[in-house]
Amino acid sequence: MTTSLDRIKVLINSNTPIILLETVEEARALSLIKLVASDLHLPVFEWSIADGLQRAGLAPAPAGDDPRSATRELQRRIDAARAALAEANLPPVDFASLEAERASSAILNTKVPAQMLAHIETMTIEAVFVLKDFHRHLDDAVVVRRLRNLAQQFSRSRRALVFTGPAPRLPEELESQVERMPLPMPDREALRQVIESTYARLSQRFSMKRKLDDAGLHAMAGNLSGLTEDEAERTLAQALVARYEMSSQTVLDVL
Repeated sequence: MTTSLDRIKVLINSNTPIILLETVEEARALSLIKLVASDLHLPVFEWSIADGLQRAGLAPAPAGDDPRSATRELQRRIDAARAALAEANLPPVDFASLEAERASSAILNTKVPAQMLAHIETMTIEAVFVLKDFHRHLDDAVVVRRLRNLAQQFSRSRRALVFTGPAPRLPEELESQVERMPLPMPDREALRQVIESTYARLSQRFSMKRKLDDAGLHAMAGNLSGLTEDEAERTLAQALVARYEMSSQTVLDVL
């Protein structure tokens, strides 16, 4: 079975210039893209009209795409880098601080969509550029022209623009350059991870009792099916806090 992660890898490796990731779950989409980029050894840049274009830091793996393996691989790379520094008698590096510093630095004069695209045109590195809520700017003729320019450039290298947001109507001249990819709703395994993480988070703040076996968890995930991860987390959190326990009754509460 092809996962969303595998599909995005194929699109980037095949030089698909623009990917429209159709979803209302922006955080989940961004986490997935960062995981893909990490596997492909590509940097990620994020853009929003509020913050401009900036280099993104690392993200935890999204539910349903083997986050434990990704976390172990990331830790292995960090440990290897630290060992290499120690062997060369060089001072240690605080990787977490470096990521935080890099993620916080926005590129000047890139808040305006057309200017941001013009800046990307000058960049030569292979990378993934995530443009948030960009469907709101597709009625600008200059933006569309710059997108077409970038599509021509990106079709010859592993560079991609990724739009995240609802499925918009695209200008006719862009349709052939864009690959639409709906992000599927989370499956039961992903929802079980949401259940576990939500319970663990709330257990740190409240005295919670756990009275649910594996079959109960499976049933609860089934009752949450059809919700986004954010919706499932809110629904479950309300049920847990109402009873201060995760039990068979909680399973019914989220139905």
